[in-house]
Amino acid sequence: SEAEAKANALQEKSQEAERLANEVAEAKNEADARRQELEQLRNGMNAKAEALAATISAAEAKADAAQHDADAKAEELERANRLKATREAELEEKKRELEALLQQKSDGDQEGVIATIRDSLKHKEDELAQVRQQLDEKESTLSERDRQLVELQKAKDDELAQIRQQLDEKDGALSGASEQQAAELQKVRDELAQARQQLDDKDRELGGASEQQAAELKKGPRPPVLAAQGSPAGSPQQFRPPPPAGPRPAPLPGRGAAATSSPALAVQQQPRPVQQQPAAQATPAAAFRPPPPAGPRPTQPAPVGHPAYAAQQQPQTAYSAPVQQHQQQQQAYAYGQQQQYYDESQQYQEGGYYDESQQYQEGGYYDNGSYNNYQYQ
Repeated sequence: SEAEAKANALQEKSQEAERLANEVAEAKNEADARRQELEQLRNGMNAKAEALAATISAAEAKADAAQHDADAKAEELERANRLKATREAELEEKKRELEALLQQKSDGDQEGVIATIRDSLKHKEDELAQVRQQLDEKESTLSERDRQLVELQKAKDDELAQIRQQLDEKDGALSGASEQQAAELQKVRDELAQARQQLDDKDRELGGASEQQAAELKKGPRPPVLAAQGSPAGSPQQFRPPPPAGPRPAPLPGRGAAATSSPALAVQQQPRPVQQQPAAQATPAAAFRPPPPAGPRPTQPAPVGHPAYAAQQQPQTAYSAPVQQHQQQQQAYAYGQQQQYYDESQQYQEGGYYDESQQYQEGGYYDNGSYNNYQYQ
């Protein structure tokens, strides 16, 4: 009965040893689970760090520092894993020792073997508690690092929102400037339209003046002014103004050697209407030449091709009324001087000529079917 009691006691001790071995295996599994969780946490932390570094370029230095710290923590975790692996190896060695002791339980003192096993298990439990404490510290450190990363992400988001607000304000300012420029452009367009309207009014006024002159020409030649025989008023010099200063203009086209180079050749070669005079009139040719009107010559557009045509096509600057009148007088006088010339008989002609019958023809020409008188231009 004593042997059976000892055998039962040994069996109970063996069961207790197996239970302790199972607890050691469970602790190992729990350590593996903790290691996997720590690995997942480390992978998540690396992913967050990479995403933060990709989206926030301005925080590269801080992200590098955080990555460096994460690497340091990962190295610490790796060292902890290596320490745990060492502990596991030691546990395996102790397990083998326990198995060897169990093999020798029938040969030695079972009480001493059980006490040794209990001491070994207690030592291993202390080591496992220390490992758990280290793992808890690592987890708290990783949580603090995650909190810092979240705060850094929030600060960068606030900075990006502020930058977006500044960009929106700049866009609004640029939109206001564009609207102001559009208003100024519309104002300039209105001024141009008003200037075009004024030019159209001036063109209509000039067209009315040309029609009035054409109507006066259709009324026929002016009545001759007869003077007494031998009086000074009856001489051709009566209606002859003084010659202009400077060199004499070119002669009439068709008279003289310079006929082919005269600028008025194209105009003078156009067909002109010959005014039929009554055969009974024997009035001198000077009587058909009316005197020039008093005052400045009115401004009329020059013929196309004339040297004064290009000058008249230049845009005029808006001046006061006296300045404009002075400019018009100068232009009219310059154009009138170009219409004056001497013929071959040294008789001064003003905007006209003598035909083959020595009858004075009033200077004019046909342009596009409308008669234009340049005697007073």
